[in-house]
Amino acid sequence: MVISDYNYFNCPNINDTAGYKSSNFNMEDFTRVYGIEITVKPNPARGWTTFNYQLPDDIRKGVIKIINVYGKLIASIDIAGYQGQRIWDTRSIEPGIYFYNLYTAGFSKSGKIIISK
Repeated sequence: MVISDYNYFNCPNINDTAGYKSSNFNMEDFTRVYGIEITVKPNPARGWTTFNYQLPDDIRKGVIKIINVYGKLIASIDIAGYQGQRIWDTRSIEPGIYFYNLYTAGFSKSGKIIISK
C-alpha cells in the first residue's frame, strides 16, 4: 500500500526484548571466527616475553598496548602482517600484574601478564 509517496508496512508485534537479545552470543567465539588471536609466553615473564598474534585475513596492522593495574600505559608495540611474533623486553619493568590489549580494525583482544624477577 502506498500513501502519499511513503511506503507503509504493518510490523509484527514482538514481545519484550526477544527481537534484539540473544543469550547465545559469545565474543570469544566471534573473535576466533574473525581470526584475532594473541598469546603470551612465558607468562609469568622474567626478562622477556613473546606476543604471538594472528589478525583477520584482510587486516595487516594493529597495536599491542600494555597497561599496569592503575591504567597507566607502559608500552605500545606496533604490529604488521597477518601473523607474527613480537618480543617485549621486561628487564626494566617493575614486577607485578599487567594487562595487554591487541587492537586492530574495530576488534580487540586482551589478557593478563605477570612480571616476576
